[in-house]
Amino acid sequence: MKRLISLILCLAMLTSLSAVALAEEPVTLKVMFYTNALTKDFNDVAFIQNMAKDANVKLDIEQISSGWDEIKSTLLASGDIPDLIIGKDAITNSDIAQFKELFADMSGLIDEYAPNIRKAFDAHPEMEYLASSEDGGIYGLPKYQRYWPKTYLRQMLNVQWLSNLNLEMPTTLDELYNVLLAFKENDANGDGDPNNEIPFDFAAGVASGSVYQIPWAMTMLCGYGVPVTAITDSGWYLSNGEVKNIYMSDEYKDLIQFLAKCWAAGLINTEIFTEDYATFAATSRTGVVGYTLGWDISDRMGSGELAEQYEVIAPILPSTDYADKAVWETSYYTLNYACPTAVMSAACETKEAAMRFLNLFYSDTYGMQVLFGSLGDCIADNGDGSFSVLPPADSNMDPGTWKWTNAHADSGCLYISDDVQLNLPTDMQLINKLDEVYSPYVERVGNDMWPGAFLKYNDEDNSELAFYMTDLKNLFETTFASWLTVGAPDNDSWEAYKQSANAAGYEEARAIVQKAVDAYFAYVGK
Repeated sequence: MKRLISLILCLAMLTSLSAVALAEEPVTLKVMFYTNALTKDFNDVAFIQNMAKDANVKLDIEQISSGWDEIKSTLLASGDIPDLIIGKDAITNSDIAQFKELFADMSGLIDEYAPNIRKAFDAHPEMEYLASSEDGGIYGLPKYQRYWPKTYLRQMLNVQWLSNLNLEMPTTLDELYNVLLAFKENDANGDGDPNNEIPFDFAAGVASGSVYQIPWAMTMLCGYGVPVTAITDSGWYLSNGEVKNIYMSDEYKDLIQFLAKCWAAGLINTEIFTEDYATFAATSRTGVVGYTLGWDISDRMGSGELAEQYEVIAPILPSTDYADKAVWETSYYTLNYACPTAVMSAACETKEAAMRFLNLFYSDTYGMQVLFGSLGDCIADNGDGSFSVLPPADSNMDPGTWKWTNAHADSGCLYISDDVQLNLPTDMQLINKLDEVYSPYVERVGNDMWPGAFLKYNDEDNSELAFYMTDLKNLFETTFASWLTVGAPDNDSWEAYKQSANAAGYEEARAIVQKAVDAYFAYVGK
């Protein structure tokens, strides 16, 4: 009887403790989200608020969509950062290397409080490799979004304008020049104004929407057989495993001659270096652009009748001699992987709660919502274990704009398990169809696909590379703008330019990147 009474008392105490735990007030997490300018206030986004409830936390949200570099500099210099900073490109590996004392090592927390993250790492070991620092710690969390294609940029040509002017589809640079000139001189859009056509428009400088992108016209180097990766501001690429740079290549010297010729003839949008991305994006939807580049046709032209005038076209060749050499732009690793996408403050007093919250970004339920938006509003549960991304509720928005408005999207910390069954939105379905044009060219890239997100540098290499690239990128960007608008380099100018790059540490920087590439290949070769 005494043992029975003791047992009852013990059970009562456990029940009481459980009740106290369940009734425990949620802790408050200060979370800074780095988002796209289109993105709604996360205080009003259902999936973010549902995640907070499931993690039993309250979120004190600060959402930043502009002026981040200045804000970040002040934040890191102060040494006082919020509990969590979430967003791709918000905090970089260089930031962590320089201010490591500010960031928590999450490796132990993951094993104790984040089973979803551990499961993701087990399913995709490359994610853990990506997240692990030289000292074995994990100071930032990676993303894997699975569905994105190998190609980031596509060439688009207004075939209706070709038809209006009885022109053939161009396949070489000379043919393209003649087509663009005809667009300019013959009122190609037929609106009665012979001066409002923009034959050639591309994103350059701030118009690319991110400092991590080269001028989009550089993808034309693919016609020469140079496997460009657009989502980089540095211009590195691989040739049989050797690191090279587009801005130091003879192919670039040749392409800039063509681009400068186009500029001199008035064929390129003169605002490319001064307009913001929103203006650049809006211009193509006015029906005045002939040839351009972008994610897909609906993204550039909208989903109306104008989009039907365009086709995605194969790489433009320098000459027919390059027919068997041409490749196409490949950004698969950069599109689908990134790290860090979330960091935790070393001073966070509620690390367990913070990790519980981060763990949900890697769940099947929430990973897809981070990418596409909330269940019900943006994603439908089909009731059979599968889900479908819904079309935009706002008929004035294309699927891409709708996604960026309602989700953290590509900027998010997320993991899409290979087991998730998700029917993609129409724009992603279209991408897969459009990329049939590029499949044989992408296949030629083979092992020279740029490893992108997987390249890792120790603290010393990080510091040295940043030092060299500051001057090198300034040289690359200013000479590109000058050569395009003032005139392409002759042989003497080209040699002087290369000497300036070497004096700024080009070979030293290239050796550091080569070391990181070799380490990556050694890892995947195991």
